[in-house]
Amino acid sequence: MDEINKLREKLDKIDLKLLKTLFKRNKITSKIKKIKKENELKLEDKTREKTILNRLNSKKLISKKTLENIYKEIFKQSK
Repeated sequence: MDEINKLREKLDKIDLKLLKTLFKRNKITSKIKKIKKENELKLEDKTREKTILNRLNSKKLISKKTLENIYKEIFKQSK
């Protein structure tokens, strides 16, 4: 059980890093959103979303489907 607890502690640290990174990402997307509104640009950019997914998927770190599911939610939060 000690090994499980140590591994869980590592996961907890990773989860916190993920959360902080998502927070930083959200701050940046909020700035982009503001600029787009000020310039009367479309908020949604499917081409950009596809580019991001292709770039990340090329790393082959997780399955394409998992990546798409995660980023679907991330993109939704940035709109």
